[in-house]
Amino acid sequence: MTEYPCFPRAVPGAATPFNRGFAVFADLAGPGDDFEAVVGVTIRKDGNIDTISFEKQSGNRFFDESVLKAVKKASPFPGFPESLREETLDVGIRFLSSEFS
Repeated sequence: MTEYPCFPRAVPGAATPFNRGFAVFADLAGPGDDFEAVVGVTIRKDGNIDTISFEKQSGNRFFDESVLKAVKKASPFPGFPESLREETLDVGIRFLSSEFS
């Protein structure tokens, strides 16, 4: 897998552009609540989002809505480096409620 510095790998506990979208959810999630959602995002060369779709929904409407808002709020992403010739990049992003509590 080729790694590009403009798309760093996630580090558990590290601040990401997505964390700020979950401030309210972290306060409302009950003890023992453990939700997971996975979204597929197509990012254009300029860093803007082309499409967002769920690959897996959590089953909790509020969490799923928070996931979509967090991804949209994180946009635009850094533009692609010149060495990346593709026009778009498809990425999967996994959200775990336990990481936002």
